[in-house]
Amino acid sequence: MNFEKLKKLFIDPQWLEAALTHKSQPRHFVCTTDKDNERLEFLGDSVVQMMITEMLYLKFPFDDEGVLSKLRARFVGAAKLAEIAKSLELDQHIHSEDIASNERILSSLLEAVVGALYLDQGKVGAYHFVKTIFEDSMPENLSDLTWDLDYKTRLQEWTQSQDKSVPEYKLVSETGPDHEKEFTVEVTFLSYKYQAGANSIKKAGQMAAKLAIETLNIGTKE
Repeated sequence: MNFEKLKKLFIDPQWLEAALTHKSQPRHFVCTTDKDNERLEFLGDSVVQMMITEMLYLKFPFDDEGVLSKLRARFVGAAKLAEIAKSLELDQHIHSEDIASNERILSSLLEAVVGALYLDQGKVGAYHFVKTIFEDSMPENLSDLTWDLDYKTRLQEWTQSQDKSVPEYKLVSETGPDHEKEFTVEVTFLSYKYQAGANSIKKAGQMAAKLAIETLNIGTKE
């Protein structure tokens, strides 16, 4: 699905416009009293969690809560949501102050779109959309998966097991010439903060999560 197909899903296109509006570029919408997408993100986060949980519950009827929680963490994490947001070309249509490359912003953007579609179409329309954008990522069976997950996913699984929270990543600094950029990313969770650098924002986030896991000696297996 691309952005043009997404637009056609909405009865009232202003809901989509509201979902695409970051707080850095507030505006008025007839469909809602909100001036940006933060409340839609709040709603969409719950909708995605609920619908992914339902999809996994029905697809894997013989697996326990622990396994399903691991699977869900893969689908609702910021990295996965941002990846889908880019595939829908949302980064090209966000109304913001040039922050579309931020992983957290993009993941929130997708959640806001889901929230907007839920209000525009109801549960059936939102469920169909979530199923469509996630179904290609769904494994046919658990033997298709490896549990040696990337560091960000492993850290998120741990934090969710502690207090249902998720780590937050932010770009702290960007140095060097364009062809040799060095990015420093900070991860914050519970009462901890860790920073690491790499030649891309994505890698720096992974390295920050890796540092946290190794420093705290967080287990990665059940």
